[in-house]
Amino acid sequence: MRRLVLLLLMLAMLFGFCACESKEEKDLRKANEAARQANDAYQAALENYNELQRDIADYEEVLDKLDQYK
Repeated sequence: MRRLVLLLLMLAMLFGFCACESKEEKDLRKANEAARQANDAYQAALENYNELQRDIADYEEVLDKLDQYK
């Protein structure tokens, strides 16, 4: 009976150590997620900026063509 109680206590203790996330681990996980989201937002903004630059170049090219007809 003692061995059974001891085994159950050991299993409960091991489960407690393995299943719980420490505060530092939780903070690190949240920081990593925030960094990933910030990186995704940066990549999207960079893509939008590059697309805007291409659109401006196309616009200026069209303006140059229109100026030829004046």
